[in-house]
Amino acid sequence: MLQASVDELYPIIRGVLDTQERHNLRLFLRLDTFGRFATALVYVPRERFNTQFRIKMQNILIREFTGSSVDFNVMFSEQPLARVQLTVHGKDIHNLPFDINDIEQQMRNAMLAWSDHLHHALNKKRGEAEGNQLFKQYGHAFPLAYQENFSAQVAVMDLIRLQKINVDNPLSTYLYRSVYQSDQSLNFKIFGHGQAKALSDVLPILERMGVKVINAYPYTIRPETGLDKWIIDFVIEIDPQVNLNRANVKERFQEAFGQIYMGRVANDRFNSLILAANLTWQQTILMRAIGSYLLQVQVPFSQAYMQSSLVRNADISHTLVRLFEARFDPNEEQSEDRVERLQADISLALEQVSNLDEDRIVKHFLAVIMAMLRTNYFQTDSNGGRHEYLSCKLDPSQIPGVPLPLPKYEIFVYSTWVEGVHLRGGKVARGGLRWSDRQEDYRTEVLGLAKAQMVKNAVIVPLGAKGGFVCKQLPVTQDREILMAEVIRSYSTFIQALLDITDNIVNQQVVAPKQVRRFDDDDPYLVVAADKGTATFSDLANSISEKNAFWLGDAFASGGANGYDHKKMGITARGAWESVKRLFAEQGRDCQSQDFTVVGVGDMAGDVFGNGMLLSKHVCLQAAFNHLHIFIDPTPDARASFVERQRLFNLPRSSWTDYESKLISKGGGIFERSAKSIKLSPQMQSMMGTDTKKMAPNELIHALLKMPVDLFWNGGIGTYVKASSENHSDIGDPANDNLRVNGNQLGAKVIGEGGNLGFSQHGRIEFAQAGGFINTDAIDNSAGVDSSDHEVNIKILLSQLVDAGDMTIKQRNTLLASMTDEVGELVLSHNYHQTLVLSIAEGQASARLSDHKRLIHSLEKQGRLNRGLEGLPDDANMDERARVQAGLTRPEISVLLAYSKMRLFDELMAANIGNDAYLARSLEHYFPKVLSKKYPTAIASHPLRSEIIATHVTNQIGNRMGSTFGNYLQEEMGAEAGDIARAFTAACDIIDSQSLWHELDRVTLIIDYPKSMQLHKNIQTLLEDLTLWLLSQHPGQTIQTMVDQYQKPMAIYYSELTHLLPQEAIHRINAQADELTAMGMDSQISQRLSQLEFLYYGLDVARVASECQTKVTTTAQTWYRLYERFQGDWLNQAIANLPIKDQWQRKAKGSLKQEFEASLAQLTHAVIVGDQDPAWELRNGALIERCLAILGELQSNTNINLAMLSVAVREIAKLKTSST
Repeated sequence: MLQASVDELYPIIRGVLDTQERHNLRLFLRLDTFGRFATALVYVPRERFNTQFRIKMQNILIREFTGSSVDFNVMFSEQPLARVQLTVHGKDIHNLPFDINDIEQQMRNAMLAWSDHLHHALNKKRGEAEGNQLFKQYGHAFPLAYQENFSAQVAVMDLIRLQKINVDNPLSTYLYRSVYQSDQSLNFKIFGHGQAKALSDVLPILERMGVKVINAYPYTIRPETGLDKWIIDFVIEIDPQVNLNRANVKERFQEAFGQIYMGRVANDRFNSLILAANLTWQQTILMRAIGSYLLQVQVPFSQAYMQSSLVRNADISHTLVRLFEARFDPNEEQSEDRVERLQADISLALEQVSNLDEDRIVKHFLAVIMAMLRTNYFQTDSNGGRHEYLSCKLDPSQIPGVPLPLPKYEIFVYSTWVEGVHLRGGKVARGGLRWSDRQEDYRTEVLGLAKAQMVKNAVIVPLGAKGGFVCKQLPVTQDREILMAEVIRSYSTFIQALLDITDNIVNQQVVAPKQVRRFDDDDPYLVVAADKGTATFSDLANSISEKNAFWLGDAFASGGANGYDHKKMGITARGAWESVKRLFAEQGRDCQSQDFTVVGVGDMAGDVFGNGMLLSKHVCLQAAFNHLHIFIDPTPDARASFVERQRLFNLPRSSWTDYESKLISKGGGIFERSAKSIKLSPQMQSMMGTDTKKMAPNELIHALLKMPVDLFWNGGIGTYVKASSENHSDIGDPANDNLRVNGNQLGAKVIGEGGNLGFSQHGRIEFAQAGGFINTDAIDNSAGVDSSDHEVNIKILLSQLVDAGDMTIKQRNTLLASMTDEVGELVLSHNYHQTLVLSIAEGQASARLSDHKRLIHSLEKQGRLNRGLEGLPDDANMDERARVQAGLTRPEISVLLAYSKMRLFDELMAANIGNDAYLARSLEHYFPKVLSKKYPTAIASHPLRSEIIATHVTNQIGNRMGSTFGNYLQEEMGAEAGDIARAFTAACDIIDSQSLWHELDRVTLIIDYPKSMQLHKNIQTLLEDLTLWLLSQHPGQTIQTMVDQYQKPMAIYYSELTHLLPQEAIHRINAQADELTAMGMDSQISQRLSQLEFLYYGLDVARVASECQTKVTTTAQTWYRLYERFQGDWLNQAIANLPIKDQWQRKAKGSLKQEFEASLAQLTHAVIVGDQDPAWELRNGALIERCLAILGELQSNTNINLAMLSVAVREIAKLKTSST
C-alpha cells in the first residue's frame, strides 16, 4: 500500500469507509507496479465467511490473473465484516485485462449458499409467493452431494418433477445429455417418493432396455413435511447405432421406463427394441406377446434368443410393427397395397440376414401377424387409455409348425399378470376355462383338453372348445382369500379380453366390436363354462357378459346362480356311470345290485368323484387318493361305507381325514401323501398282493393302480395310465410320472373316466387289448358339457320371450329350475345311447374292420382326421388285425364315432338341413316338453335352429347306427348326407322304430344282455336295409312323401305278417317273442322285434301293391307264396350267414340279397298283373323245376358259399325275365 499513490488510495479508503454502513461484500484491488502480484482486500459479512468461501475467492483470483499461488490473511474484529487480504502471485499481472466489478460479482455469487441460489431460482421460476413456499419446504432438503453436482437452476427443474409425483403417478424420469458428454453418453434421472428404490431393482430395467450403466448417483430429498423423495442420476451409454435424434425417442424411453417400473410392462430384453427399433412400450408388448405365443406353440427358440434376434434385426422388427398397424389400426385407411409393400420390405431385408435361426424367428413373428384376424390392441377405455392387456384372434392353420390338432380359431391373451388361450373347433363351439398351473406349456394342456372336448362335443350343438389361463403374479401366501383375489383378477381380465374382440348381436343384427378391424366373418357365438379352478366363477363371467351387454347375457357361462349346477345335478358323474353300467353288463354283471370293488382318484368333496361314489350302494371302495391323502379300506362294508361317503359329500367342505376311522376295515387308514414312507399292514399287503412292508406314497399309489379291482373310477386331475410304448415325457404330466402305470399293468376290469385325460389314448388301447373294458374320457364325461349346452340354448330361447315382455327374469329362472330333472334325462339319454352303439360296434369289430378302415381313409382324405394323433392304427396294423380276426378296440371305435358325427354335422349344415320342414320337428325333442308345448313359435325362431336340428339328426343316426353307417351309404349309393338323413328318418318313422327302441332301452340292462344286444343289431340291420332301399327307389324325395307312401301299407303288412309267413318262420318268430315276453318285455313289442327280419319286405310289397293297384294283403299273399315256393326263408338265412372279410364281400353279399328281393318283387308283380299262380306255373314249369332242383341241391350242402348262392338267385332272376 505504501507504493500506492494518493489517487489509488483515495477511492479504496472511501470504499472501506462505506462498508461500515453496508453489509455487502466489497473488493478492493491493487496491482504490483512490476506485475509480480495483485493484492485484493475483501470485506465479507462475518456470517458468510468460512474456509470453503475463502478457497473459492482464491480460485477466482487465480483464474482471473492466471496466478500460481495465493497468500491470505484474515482479520476478525467487532465489526460485522471480516477483512480478508489475498495476494495472488503471477507474471505480468499488470498487463492482464480484468473487470473488478465482474470479479466482485463472482465473489458475491460464491459467497451465497447453494440454498440462496435455490431461493432466488425458485422465485424467478415460480414467482415470489410460490417460490417462498417451495423454499420453505425444500430449502434445506437437498443433500450436499447433490448441491455439489447440480446448480440451483437444475434443482428447480428437478423440484418441479418431484412435485408432480403422487400416488397415481409415483415416478418421473428425465433423459438428457450434459454439455461435456459424448454422443453416446447420457444421463437418466429417476424421481420418486417414499422408500428409495434400490439400485439393484433399477439397474436390470435399464440394462434390459439396451443401455450400459456407467455410474449411478442416488440422492434422498428430505422436505420439511411429507414423505421423503429421491432422485437417482444414472450415467448411461447407448449403442452407437441408436439414433437419438429420431422423433420422440427420448420421450419413448422415459415413458417406457415408467411403465416397466410400475410393472405394467414386463422387464425383459424386448424392451431393448424401444431404442434399437424406435418402438413405444405398447409396441414392445405386441412383440412380447407374439414371442410368448410362439413359446407356447413350441418353436425351437428360447425367449432370450428371440429377443436378441429381434434387437439385432431392429429395422425388420420396426417394419413388423408397422405391418401389424397397417393391418389393424382402425384409424388408418385400410390398404392392401401397403400391407403387401411392407411384407415385401421384410422379405427383402431378410435376404441380408445371414443367420438362419434369426431368419426363421422373424418369419415366425411375421406368420403370427399375418395369421391374426382381430385384436383389441387399438381399443381404448372410457378415459381414452389403451388396455393394459392384449388379445388377438388367430387362425392357427396359417402359422407353420403349430402342434396338431389345429383349432379353427384361437384367442391369445397376454398381460403382465395373466396369460392364456381359448381354442375353438368351429364358430359354434363351447368348453370350460381352467386355471392352469403349467405356466411354461399351458397351451399344450389346453390343446389336449380341446382335442378331447372336440370329440366329446359330438353329442351337442357346439363343437369343442377349451380355454386356460395362468396367473403370473400369484402372491406367496397361505391366505386363500388373497390368493383367490388374484385368480379372480386374472380370470376377469381373461374373460374381458375374449369379449373385447367378439361380435355381439343387437336387435338381431351382428355388431362388430368397436375399434377392431376384422379379417374373418361374423362370429358372435362365444360361451364358456367352469373347469378346474374356476368352478365358482360362472356368475362372475356372466356379470362381465352383462356389463358388456353381450347378447348371451347369463347364458354366456353355464352353471351360475340361475343355471344348472353340475355338482347338485351330479350330471357328469351320472353320465359316466351310464358307461360303467354298460361295461359291467358286458361282463354279465349288474353294478346296481351286486357288490364290486373300486379304486378311485378324488375325494368326496369333488363333483365327479363324490357324486360317482354315491351312484350305487354296492360300491366297495378299497382305495382312493387325491393330492393330499391316500384312503385305504381293505375289506369295506358296502352299506356302511356308502352312508359315510354320503355324509362327507354333504359337508360344506371335506377331505379324507373327515372319514370316520372306526368305519375303515382292519389294516386300512388315511395316509398323508407328504409322508416319507407308509407302513403296510398285513391286510394292505394281502389286498395288493405284495410282501413289501413299507412304500413311499407314490409307490403305494402305483401299486394300488396295479391291484386287481372291478372298477377304476377317475374323478380327479392328472394322467395315470400310459402305454408301454410311451415315455412319461410323452404324457406331459410330470407331477404323476412316479406313480403312472402302463395300460397292460392296470389292475381294474372296468374304467369310468369321470375326469379328463386320466389315460393317454394309447394307454386306453393297450388296456382294452389286454381285456379291459373302457371307452374314452370324451364318451364317459360328456354329460357335463351336454347339460351346459342345453342350459345355454334354453336361455337363448327364453331370452327372446323376456326381451319381448312375455316373461320376466324371475319367471324365467323359476321355469329353468323346474326343468332340471328333464334336462338331466335328455342329457343322460345321449350317454346311454353312445355306449350302446359302441357295444354294438365292438361286437362286430372284427367283421366291420374293413368298414372302419375305409372310414378312416375317407376322413383322412378330407383332412378331418390325423390317425397318428388320435392313436388309430396304420394300414399295416389293421391288415394284421384282419389276419388274426381282430377288430378295433372300443376306445378306437369311440374316436371314429365322434369324428363321423362331426363330419355328418358339417355335411348336414352344408345341406341346409335346418330348412327341412319334417326334420324341423326334431326341435321339439331337443327341448324339455314344457317348452315344446308352450313356446313352439319361439323354438322355431331359435338363433341356433339349424345347428340344433343338425345335431339332433346327427345324434339320432350316430347313436343308433354307429360310425360307419353314413360312410358306407355314401360309398354304396353315392348319396349326400342330407339324402341319407331323410331316408333314414323316413325308415324310422315308417316302421315306428322309436317304440321298439323305447321298450328295448327300458330292458336292455335287465334282460339277457347278449340277447338284447342282438335285438339292437337286428334293428340296426333293418334300418340300414330300409335306408338303402329308399335311397335307391326314391332318390331326392322328401321324408313326408316317403312316409305317406309306405307308413300305412307297412302297418297293414305287419298286422297280416303272421298269417303270411311259412310255418317254419312263424314257429321261430313265436318262440322268440315268447322268450322276450318272459324276460319282462312288452308282448306286442316282443312280437314286432321277433318279426324284424321280415319287415324289410314290406316296402317291396307296398310298392308292388301301389303299382298293381291291389290291396297290400293280396300282394303280400302272392309275395309269400313265391317266397315259400323258392325257399326264401332258407335262402335269406344262408345269405345272412355268409362271412364278410372286407368291403367287397359285404358289397357282394348286399347285392345278392337285393337281387333276390328285386326278383321276388318283379315275380310278384308279374303274377298279379298277368296270370295267376297256376297259369304262371304251367307256363314256366321247366324253369321252376330247374330252379327248385338247384335250391334243393344247395340245401343238402353243408358248405355254402357266395358263388353257390349267386347261382341260385340268378336262376330265380331268370324266372323274373321269363315272366315279363
